Amino acid sequence: MLRIFNANYFYNYLLFPIVGALLLLPAFLSPGTFELQPAKDINPLLLPLYAIIKTKATALFLNYLAVMVISVLFLYISSTFSFVGERSFLPVYLFMFIALAHPSTHNFQPVFIAAIFMQIAIINLLASFEKAKVIANGFNAGFFTGIAGLFYPALSCLFFLAPMSLYSLKNKVGWREWTASVIGLLLPHIYVFSYFYLTNNLNSFYSIYLQTFAPKNLSKFAQLPTIVHLVFITIISIAASITMLRHYGEKKINTRRFYKIVLQYLFFGLLLLSIPSISYELLIIVSLPLSFILTNYLTFIRRRIWAEAIFMLIIIFSVALQFLVK
Repeated sequence: MLRIFNANYFYNYLLFPIVGALLLLPAFLSPGTFELQPAKDINPLLLPLYAIIKTKATALFLNYLAVMVISVLFLYISSTFSFVGERSFLPVYLFMFIALAHPSTHNFQPVFIAAIFMQIAIINLLASFEKAKVIANGFNAGFFTGIAGLFYPALSCLFFLAPMSLYSLKNKVGWREWTASVIGLLLPHIYVFSYFYLTNNLNSFYSIYLQTFAPKNLSKFAQLPTIVHLVFITIISIAASITMLRHYGEKKINTRRFYKIVLQYLFFGLLLLSIPSISYELLIIVSLPLSFILTNYLTFIRRRIWAEAIFMLIIIFSVALQFLVK
């Protein structure tokens, strides 16, 4: 099973869109409607999207498109930066099976759009390894992280990851790179602030960010299947991270530094759990670096039967939660 989803064959280009559609199919068939957020609390970048969402099917389709864009970016990162030595489709499937496991992530989620911009930021960071001057990469990484923060405000707390990642890749990063990263991060927020200021609606601007620190009702995530799934993901994530660190010195220099970036994004992404408003959707952001870490783990684990068993359990959980969680 693992070999089928990992192989760099043409059929996988057709298979992963089908898998994404099948994971969202239960939400499409289930009764219910898509509830729009009050207009006064919507980020202006989301207004065009919310304007075209008239039905639940439209909301699901937009979510599906976002997942497909994320999948294509996974393939680009996998082939360009050679995390496992060759192009692999496994990060795509791992992301979908983990991020779409819980039904709450099926309807339109701005965090999926935020994930797209986080990936673009990571691509700019990884691309800086071969460059002598990385000021532009620092600015771009900060800028796209800032845009991601507009769709998912908690991500703005990761402002330091762009310059930190540049330092991890290049070892020599001066004040220009740090400044460029910070300016890039702040620009999207300055644009949005200007929009609310010119429309005399600064209260909505403040409300968007204050909601980040407002506690959410997490009772629906306290169900036993959800807890078991999160515990399982936590266990295999720890095992995969420990295995990666144990074999860190055996990798090529560029691969070591790339995985260092991935581990940093995973670790600091998990720290966002300390923010009161953070809910299950954080798993979508965490799944970005986690998919590469698990790909490395499942590809190089010596006992193949364990790799097959872990991957099968990931799939089983993803399917089971569609029916067990209400």
